[in-house]
This record gives sequence, C-alpha cells and structure tokens, in this order.
Amino acid sequence: MNLRAKFAFSIGFLGLLCLMLPRSAWADVVGTTVTGSLDFDSDNINFYVPAIGFVPAGYQNSAGAQDSNTVVIVGGNEFGFDDGFE
Repeated sequence: MNLRAKFAFSIGFLGLLCLMLPRSAWADVVGTTVTGSLDFDSDNINFYVPAIGFVPAGYQNSAGAQDSNTVVIVGGNEFGFDDGFE
C-alpha cells in the first residue's frame, strides 16, 4: 500500500471513529440527573426554572413533568425555553 492510500485509509478510519464515539458517550449519560441553567445576564434568573414562566409544555423541566430545572436524562427533550420570539 503506497503512502497516499495509507493516508486516505487513515482519514477514513478517523472519520468513522469520530462518528461512532460521540454516540457511545451520549449513552453514558442516560439515567443521570443534571441541572440546567439558562441565564442571559448577571441578574441570576435561571430561565429553565418552570416557575419563571418560559418553559413550554413537552419538556422534562416543564410544569407537569418533573417541574424542576433538575431532570433525569432520558435521551429526549430535557430542557426547553420559549420567550415568545423566534
């Protein structure tokens, strides 16, 4: 195998590893408890707290789900924020 073919094989192999490794790392966090924080300035208001009023339904940190900015990762939509603007 010449140098050019070895180089092409190495790049392809590294690309394959990059595609595979992040997915396996994601599987390691499923089932763990995490705390989300979304703060736009120095006022220390966490917009992931459902009581603030900016968490839409359908997220784990929404009222009626886990109702907290601390959630268990299940691999779906853990944190949501909607200020009414797009």
